[in-house]
Amino acid sequence: MTNQQNEKSNNGKRLALVLIALILIAAIAVGAYTYSRYISSKDAAGSADVAFWGYSVEIGNGNQDDDDVFFARNYVSTGVETAGNTGTVIANVATPDRDIVAPGAKGHIQIKVSGISEVNAALEMAIGDNATDIKLGLNNGDSTLYYHPVKFTLTDSNGDPVTINSNNVQNYTLAQLTSTLATTKGNNSFGVIKSGNAIEQIYYLDWEWAFAADGAEVLYNSDGTPSETSIAQADVDKLDTVLGQLAYNAANAENTVLASYGTVKDTAAEANTWTILTGDYGVELAFDLTVTIGQVMVAVD
Repeated sequence: MTNQQNEKSNNGKRLALVLIALILIAAIAVGAYTYSRYISSKDAAGSADVAFWGYSVEIGNGNQDDDDVFFARNYVSTGVETAGNTGTVIANVATPDRDIVAPGAKGHIQIKVSGISEVNAALEMAIGDNATDIKLGLNNGDSTLYYHPVKFTLTDSNGDPVTINSNNVQNYTLAQLTSTLATTKGNNSFGVIKSGNAIEQIYYLDWEWAFAADGAEVLYNSDGTPSETSIAQADVDKLDTVLGQLAYNAANAENTVLASYGTVKDTAAEANTWTILTGDYGVELAFDLTVTIGQVMVAVD
């Protein structure tokens, strides 16, 4: 009996050893299968910096006599502004806190864009929505025209008028300048500046209240388009005088408009008479100019 029990015990041990051996063989086989395979690999790393944006915009000419870069308190005999009241001024402000414009006066500001960028860019210009212009209304029956004496011209560094929408920006009223510059937004009107190129682009915005040889191209329709009606220089002088009187009245709360300058005549064969609308005028020239250079997603060669 004891021998049989011992034999059974030995058989159990043998069976256990065989099972352990089989398990070890299976584990080795599975491991060998798991780690036996073809494989190719390569490491790569990425690194980038933000692209350069090194442009600056400057507006001004260094000649202004106060913080206003467009207009001045004094103008010399050539019409340009001066920083002081010299003996050669043709226009001189009566009070120190005002800038003025007057017949014969003119000025300009320089717009300079310089620097370098690693992305393509383009220039935009815009006049703010609250601009006001010098104007004087004229009426003849059902027709109303407006006298706009101050004209603007935008030129490049060579002195050539800038072309926008196939038109030279030359002798524009403020309203014409405003509507034209508005189209430069997103249209690359000044051309695309190629990435990686250091630039210095210069433009000039000139304004002038000119002594015209005649009154051509100074009258405009209510919608701002040029009128075909013209008036003689002598009557242009009358309109300038009335504007000066109205400016005085506005500043001094008086009413001294010259009654003798109540009408002007055009240069048509029948010489139509136009009534000066002393209640429809503007004696302040004011605007904000914004110059922007921004990235564009436009490819250039």
